[in-house]
Amino acid sequence: MQAGAEKWCDLVSRRKQTPSGLRDYTPSELAIRRRLEQRIAAVFERWGYQELMTPTLEFADVLSPSGGYSDTDPMYRFSDPDGQFVALRPEMTTPIARLVSTRLRSEVDPGRFWYIANVFRYADPQVGHRREFCQAGVEIIGTRSVLADAESIALCVDCLHGCGLRDFGIDIGHMGFVNGLMSDIGLEDSEATRVKAALLRQDLVALKSIVAGLRLPQSESDRLLALADLRGDGSILERGREIAGRSREALSAIAELESVVRHLECYGAADVISVDLGLLKRLDYYTGVIFQGHARGVGYDICGGGRYDNLLRQFGFDCPSTGFAIGIERVMAAVEQGGAAQPDDEGPLACVITFEDGHAEAALADARLLRARGFVVEIELDGRPVEAVCARARRNGRSCVLSYSSGSEGRLQCQVRVFSPRASDVKDELRSALSLRDLVF
Repeated sequence: MQAGAEKWCDLVSRRKQTPSGLRDYTPSELAIRRRLEQRIAAVFERWGYQELMTPTLEFADVLSPSGGYSDTDPMYRFSDPDGQFVALRPEMTTPIARLVSTRLRSEVDPGRFWYIANVFRYADPQVGHRREFCQAGVEIIGTRSVLADAESIALCVDCLHGCGLRDFGIDIGHMGFVNGLMSDIGLEDSEATRVKAALLRQDLVALKSIVAGLRLPQSESDRLLALADLRGDGSILERGREIAGRSREALSAIAELESVVRHLECYGAADVISVDLGLLKRLDYYTGVIFQGHARGVGYDICGGGRYDNLLRQFGFDCPSTGFAIGIERVMAAVEQGGAAQPDDEGPLACVITFEDGHAEAALADARLLRARGFVVEIELDGRPVEAVCARARRNGRSCVLSYSSGSEGRLQCQVRVFSPRASDVKDELRSALSLRDLVF
């Protein structure tokens, strides 16, 4: 009997919660997220990108490690009622690579595409790590030019500025530098994997232990250990050239990074850029320039991306590409931590309309006119006193309340109570939209 009661209590408690790693959005929280999404989308459009969309579900083998996704963040995989093995998309780059390879080959000269979509990863729900989250990103498909790498980074910087962030930074690196250095030293694949894992975790103790266990000449050990400390402004590239030694791959990576840095200076984005020659990415499809962003008060990356020249080959289309993704919830966290300036987009004027019996026709007709002029209009449904309607309107950030009642001699009167600091603008807009109505302010 007691066990049954406990089970019932657990069931009742669970019904009030979301599964681990997932979240609800209240209207005010969702309003913040939508504003960020709208600002980012506007930046994408200004840079000449086209929006596209892919299904939430993909065949699991499309998203498998051979398709470019690393097992470090496992996917949600399951069989659907048709017996097909499918998965929730864990990121957007691979689905877009599939779409472009199969239907948009003629539009990659180059193709510039953007998306805003939810993705899913079965990861430990730590701070900043959710199992469902929203990403906004772009893919530049069809060019190997370092101009594309620079454009991707500069566009990301523009998006973060557009969100109001002011205290953030972008670290840039190159997969070819790390891979070339390890190849030049002569590491086997298993050894290189262990070193990279320590670099990804930024675990210097583990890195030193792993390198010591390799029993390399001291000069080669020093080259590997330097990867943990090759971070700074553009001048760090000269030190990287010294450490690269005779590795053509590593030296080529340095040359590409030098070119990207010069282009970012032209874009006016260099002030937020740092070079990190030990930077790596968890997704295994990256091949060239890579980057990630961070913001004040947030202990995890808020964005990241890079070049992936071999991914589309998995779908029968050998086509170079680069891109990035911004974590919307992570940018929201950065905004909440105070790392953002207040943007100047005030949004549409919003009002509440309330009316006495007998005046519904006039009030609802005016609501239609105001909405046609871009106002947000909410109708009071329960006939509460005007004072209660006004108090609620203030709480919800509405600009004004219009109350329709019988004035002197029984004539219709529309009284306007304005709460917005933009009072003169509100009055002018109302007079213009309702020019045939006798408004009382």
